[in-house]
Amino acid sequence: MKLKKDELSKKNCNDSNFRGSSFYCNGISFFVLSLLLLFSCSTDVKNDSKTVDSPSTIEIVNPLDTILGDKMIDVKTGNIRPNNFHMLAKIPINVFYKPSKLYNIKKIDKDIFLVQQKKSYRDARLFYLLIKIGKYFSTNYYVINDFYVIDFQKVKDDLVLLLSNLGNYNAHWKVENEIKILKLSQDFNEEWTYSAKDKKICLDGEGMKEENGKILALVHLITGSHLCYDIVELEIDSYGNCVNTIERGNQHSSTTYKQSELNSIFKKKK
Repeated sequence: MKLKKDELSKKNCNDSNFRGSSFYCNGISFFVLSLLLLFSCSTDVKNDSKTVDSPSTIEIVNPLDTILGDKMIDVKTGNIRPNNFHMLAKIPINVFYKPSKLYNIKKIDKDIFLVQQKKSYRDARLFYLLIKIGKYFSTNYYVINDFYVIDFQKVKDDLVLLLSNLGNYNAHWKVENEIKILKLSQDFNEEWTYSAKDKKICLDGEGMKEENGKILALVHLITGSHLCYDIVELEIDSYGNCVNTIERGNQHSSTTYKQSELNSIFKKKK
């Protein structure tokens, strides 16, 4: 099930070393739209993610709001407030049905909730939480650090997630641009992880589906900004290997890739 775009932070790639050097998006016939795309598809892209400083105190609307991730307290000393995710091991299930000041709470399966931060913070680490519940209390949890959850699919009893960190610009927890596909068992054990990244091309996830025992994931190869990209479909087998790549179109991009180029990015052996 694909997460809605308004459930994700706005994302731009601020790496100036892009594949493709066009400063204009092709096929725009209206003058105003052309001007907008002229700036949005420039290779001199600025990060427009709305990131704020984390508050020193918050109003506790939901007991879940007491669960906090890693936060940089003092840059000079490197003092970090550690997360308290251990408190998720056993919490009443009614908290997942109440409004929260800090989190969006989404039920993604009969006994699994996805918890997402409502805001990104300059001094705190990005995270998502998967929480499994029993009759009265939570029974298990899984933490996803430094990535956005773009999409998820239930495959038999397993859960497959498409992850991307495009737009996650944090001064204290720095990450390389990367997309991941993660398969978790019913008990949140990692069965396999597929990942792809490139030094010159920024990658982002769009969505995925399960078909004949394989995962088909759509990935964007950013050629200017998040508005200008090529779309590639990845075919991931049941062991987490990319066995095929197919170009599926583009948006405001004239860049083309040889099959060998796509293979070098996505079909890397573990």
